[in-house]
Amino acid sequence: MPSYTNHLIANFAAALILLFFYQKNPFLTDTQLGIAIFGYFLGTIVLNPDLDSAKSKPAQKCGIICKPYTMMSKHRGTSHHWLWGTVTRIMYILLIIGLLTGLAFVLKLPIPDITFILTHPFEILMLIVGIFIANVLHTATDAIF
Repeated sequence: MPSYTNHLIANFAAALILLFFYQKNPFLTDTQLGIAIFGYFLGTIVLNPDLDSAKSKPAQKCGIICKPYTMMSKHRGTSHHWLWGTVTRIMYILLIIGLLTGLAFVLKLPIPDITFILTHPFEILMLIVGIFIANVLHTATDAIF
């Protein structure tokens, strides 16, 4: 199993290759590409399949927020599936955001404006695609090594 550092190297190298080929045929705006790259790095550094292991660097970086996720998942289980891993982590983050928003509502704190999500669905899709590509590369690296 590759180390966290080896996963970072593999994903960053793949990012450079993907960007090289993208330059040959750009089809996104700069903002959309930036959001996809942000999602890719978010999926590589924090929201990666190793979030299912409490001892992993991503889980340690995520801290207490990800503790329930590590307790619900067994290492190399659903979290390491090329599709369901991404879906479960995104659903978990949405659940956390929903709980925090509900808590803010109960405590009468200001609630963040989410109209960006409703008015920019393609940009949100690009964020998810970036996380998804990082997840696929992580699981492929695990399978190869």
